[in-house]
Parts: sequence; C-alpha cells; structure tokens
Amino acid sequence: MVEESVPNMRHYGRQLFICNHGDCAPAEEAERLHRLALARNRQQGLNKLRNPHRIKCTLADCLGVCQGGPIAVVYPDGTWYHGVDEAGLERIYREHLIGGKPVEALIFHRHYPEGEEPAYAPDVRGDEALDPVAWGPLREEAEPETDREAVEREEEAAAQLRRMAARRARKKKGLGRCDRGDARAGNAVGWYLRRISDGGGEAIGPVGDGGGAGRVGGGVGSVAGCD
Repeated sequence: MVEESVPNMRHYGRQLFICNHGDCAPAEEAERLHRLALARNRQQGLNKLRNPHRIKCTLADCLGVCQGGPIAVVYPDGTWYHGVDEAGLERIYREHLIGGKPVEALIFHRHYPEGEEPAYAPDVRGDEALDPVAWGPLREEAEPETDREAVEREEEAAAQLRRMAARRARKKKGLGRCDRGDARAGNAVGWYLRRISDGGGEAIGPVGDGGGAGRVGGGVGSVAGCD
C-alpha cells in the first residue's frame, strides 16, 4: 500500500452544507446563499483558521433530498432546513451557527431528538468563549474567499516567508563567490596585459568565465565580454 501523508485540520465550531445539485432548487440560488454565508463569516471573523469557533461553509453536490430546496444542514447538530432563502440563511447563521439555537420554522428533519444534539465542540475542548462581532448590514466587498482559498492564502504567505529567508541566505553566500569571480577576472586581464608587454603582438582568447575575447595589438589592449 502506498503511504500517504496524514492531513491536518484546525479545530472549528460548526459546518454548514448547502445543496447545489440543482434538483431541489436552482444551483444559482444555492451559490448565492453560499456567498452570503461566506460574507457573514468574514464579517464575524469566523473564517479565520486560528479561530476555534470557525464556521465551515460548504457547497454539496447533492444532499439526497431533491425537493423543497434550497436544502441546508448544520453539522454536527444534524439539523436539516428546507426552503432556505437569503432571509432564512441570515437567521440560520445568526441564531443557530453563532447562537446555537436552531431555527424551528425552517426545520424538516433532526438527526437527534430535540435537545439531545451533540455538545458544542469548542465548549467541550475548553476553548475561549465566542465573542461575536456586532451584527449589521454587510458592506459591499470583493468576492469572499472559500475555506480552501483561505488555507491557500496562509500557505502562500508561509511559503513567501521561506523564500525570503532562502534569498537572504543565498545573498550572504553569494558575496564570497562574487569576490572570487572578481579575482578570476582580474587575473585574466593581467594575463593579457603581460602579453602586451612581452610581445606587442595580437592575441585572441577566452577571458575568465564570461566566454568573451581579448585582443591586444600595437601596444593597445582591449577586453570584451567581462561585465
């Protein structure tokens, strides 16, 4: 069996799935709800990977209900919602995902009996209590990033720091190489000058590592290809 690296994932609070298969409701409606959830995530700071109360917002190809959509479900609670429009999603986000209280008017199925849902994971883990940002209208903003994009952004920032450190290390080592290169070039020039003084004739040959040519003649010397 081929060994695979074990994935790593940070803690989070709850996860919202929205069906965008297109049978229970047009896929465009699900995508619009998804963008709204991501925008609320950004406003509340619950898209941050380091936030243990992070809310994962996911589009699912099919949740298997295929009617009465848009369909959404909150896990690990196992609370299923139907007919979710933008106003309904706002309530689900604020009252359930943040507040922990399901929106009864939109529920059509419960995975657990009412009141017996799993305990909120951050409370069980002993994480710092959630401090919600004041609720208000969303500002016009660029397309919100997905969870994957947030991960990629942080990974790219870390990679950039590694590249900068590597460049600094190479620059320090490169100073010694430049000094040696200058010495080699100086030796090559000296060789041509000696040819001038010895014979005064014409000589063409390589100079240093640059592959250039040196020409001397009539007591006048010129060196090309040494930058």
